[in-house]
Formats: sequence, C-alpha cells, structure tokens
Amino acid sequence: MRRIVSETKKFVTEAAWDVANLAMQITGGVGYTDVYPIERVVRDAMHANDSEKIFDDDDMWKVYDQQK
Repeated sequence: MRRIVSETKKFVTEAAWDVANLAMQITGGVGYTDVYPIERVVRDAMHANDSEKIFDDDDMWKVYDQQK
C-alpha cells in the first residue's frame, strides 16, 4: 500500500509541475511576479520533487520485517 501511495504522490507532483509550468508559459513575464500565485505554485512544485522517494518492494519487506 505504501508503494502505491508513493507512486501516486510522485505522479501528482509531476502533474502539478506540468500544469504550473504551462500556466507560467501562458502568463509569460507576469507569471514571474507576485501578481498571480503561479510563481509560488511553480516554486513549491519544483522543490516537492527533491524530497519524493518511491518505495519499492524491498523497502516494503524491510518495514514488514521490522513490525514482526
């Protein structure tokens, strides 16, 4: 279940980045200012990818073994 959640978080983060990047391109130079919240969304989406980790099956078995 954790792996599915991790993969979902990564997918949503990448989708948010794509949408924010397109919004920034549509608004042009105004998107870089604080007139619209796009600048903040782009900044947040850009840094969200840095901390994301997708757990694989080996990670899940380690958690399972520790709970025994």
